[in-house]
Amino acid sequence: MRVNGIFQKNDQIRVCFHIELAHWFYLDIYCPDNAEPPAENCKKVGFHQFVRQVFYKCDYLDKWRTSIDMIIDAFRQYKSSVPTYGVIMLDPTLNYVLLVQGYYASTNSWGFRKERSMKENCQLNVLFVKPLKKSVLNSKEYLLDKVRPLQSFVGETLVRLYIATDVPMDFHFKPHLRKEIRKISWFSVWDLPKSRNDDTGIITTWTLLK
Repeated sequence: MRVNGIFQKNDQIRVCFHIELAHWFYLDIYCPDNAEPPAENCKKVGFHQFVRQVFYKCDYLDKWRTSIDMIIDAFRQYKSSVPTYGVIMLDPTLNYVLLVQGYYASTNSWGFRKERSMKENCQLNVLFVKPLKKSVLNSKEYLLDKVRPLQSFVGETLVRLYIATDVPMDFHFKPHLRKEIRKISWFSVWDLPKSRNDDTGIITTWTLLK
């Protein structure tokens, strides 16, 4: 563990991942939207500014302070190259699909439940278990075909989606992390946009459904 820790401290990308976790923790725990009493002295800062403050507070990172912008750009580029795995959950009639809305997404932006990972097999377990962690429903039981998923490149990111059928619509889904998902809802498959120009009031990952 110690060797691994030293290695990660010298890896700019890994350092940024740890700072990102710290940033989420700061926003979730110290600056919650529904804090009682309100966190009046808690200033909500973006990731870029948070990284900058950490670099200037941590002596160990002094050697990289002149390259903060370049390091953040490299970190974001790396994240965009990490494959994304998701699941398309359909009801027994195949007429309804479960979509999620990111916590900070616009009100009409919906998509499929997804996770980033360099290891697909490991990610499949996380993908199907994490959203339903405290429930009796395990969506792996509903997986239609683990061998032939839908996949496409969105920009430079590989997006691979697996189809789960016969998912009960009356199951109570809920996010397992703070500020990860704002809403979870069923939508008619026939109401989903077929192209970027469709005026349905719903924005989804339509590129994989063409």
